[in-house]
Amino acid sequence: MQTVLIADVCATSEMQALVVEGDMPLADAVRQFANNHDLRGIFLTGENGLLTGVINKIDLLNWVSMQLDQLPAGEPLTKGQMRRLLNAKRLADLAAVGSEKAAVRLDETVGDALRTMTYHKLADIPVLDANGRIANDLRLSEILAYMLENQP
Repeated sequence: MQTVLIADVCATSEMQALVVEGDMPLADAVRQFANNHDLRGIFLTGENGLLTGVINKIDLLNWVSMQLDQLPAGEPLTKGQMRRLLNAKRLADLAAVGSEKAAVRLDETVGDALRTMTYHKLADIPVLDANGRIANDLRLSEILAYMLENQP
């Protein structure tokens, strides 16, 4: 898998992530995400179309928990994380700092993608073209299927 290119794996599937500008109102983005059950992730762009962040499902779970006056389960949140979730108005307000680095390029390998996914704790990451724009998304399930289909 170290030599298999992400482009080869991505060639077998279509994008299944919501790609929107980060300044979109949070309620509008959540509505779009909730109404399309095929979506796996939310990727944010700026005016120039370049990746500016990734919303992970844990952030969405924590946000909705707090909207329902529930404390998020799992690891305790820092005061800064809680403040970020409580004050979120735009979609970008939910994106963790540095989440724009949770991406890979088409010319990288599946090994690179697995390291990125593990480091950022994401099962769906954006794939960028040579210009830094989102070309596709890469899901763990796609890597697993590709691996099983291409075993020696």
